[in-house]
Amino acid sequence: MRLDVRRSRELTALVQVLATVPKEVAKQVRAQSKAVIVPEWKKGLAERAPARIFFDRLVNPSTVYVSDRGVRLIAGSNAAKAFPRETEFGAYREDYKTYTTRRGETTRRTKRQFWHFQPKGRVVIPTVAAMIPRIAALWVQTSYRTVAELIERAR
Repeated sequence: MRLDVRRSRELTALVQVLATVPKEVAKQVRAQSKAVIVPEWKKGLAERAPARIFFDRLVNPSTVYVSDRGVRLIAGSNAAKAFPRETEFGAYREDYKTYTTRRGETTRRTKRQFWHFQPKGRVVIPTVAAMIPRIAALWVQTSYRTVAELIERAR
């Protein structure tokens, strides 16, 4: 899911403001926004995670990237053997995989350990759908507050 900045007057104004402020101010805005948004994102994921495996693979490695043009919500990691995609969506458990071993070819169901496939996801996709308006509001409020505080300090 992607939030279109052009459809919101507040987000469009925020992007324009961040494009005109000095680099030091924009850097502080990004840092303050990330400090506010990351706990909310992790809290939203944790509320929907049904089992410990979701915490290990999706909730704990989640983070947020804040730029001058938007916020990117990240859940899971691309580390080897973490399987964030299979944890979120599941897998087709009955699919067979044929691979070569030292003794010859072997055919097995290699995805049996995952949950059944669910195209709408279990944790991340529902959380994103619920959290995007909240994250956008937090980003706008935090950015405006940070810029206002820096202007007041400069006086």
